[in-house]
This record gives sequence, structure tokens and C-alpha cells, in this order.
Amino acid sequence: MPLVSLTDVLKDAQEKKYAVPGFNFHLYEDLVAIVEAAQEARSPVILMAAGTCMKHWGP
Repeated sequence: MPLVSLTDVLKDAQEKKYAVPGFNFHLYEDLVAIVEAAQEARSPVILMAAGTCMKHWGP
């Protein structure tokens, strides 16, 4: 699954009238589960890192 800009994802979603879910994650395992589920569903997702995640992992 490629990384793409949010602008491109939301433009396609608006044109085709579908929602793009956003998920806030805290742990690496959460991130992996979200990405695997999105791949299985062949659906784009918005990944949002929690502040604690950024503090622990770094940018």
C-alpha cells in the first residue's frame, strides 16, 4: 500500500462519495494491525500518531 498525500485521498473520496477512516495509534502493534486491516479491505486510512507515540518514537 503506497503512501499518498491526504489531498489526493480526500479528493478521490469526495468524487466517489466514500469516507476515509482515521485511526489514532499509540503502539507499533496498533499501527501494524491498522495497516494490515486496511490492506485486506483494500481501503485507504488516515494514520494519526498520538503525542505520546511521537515523544517515544520521535518524528
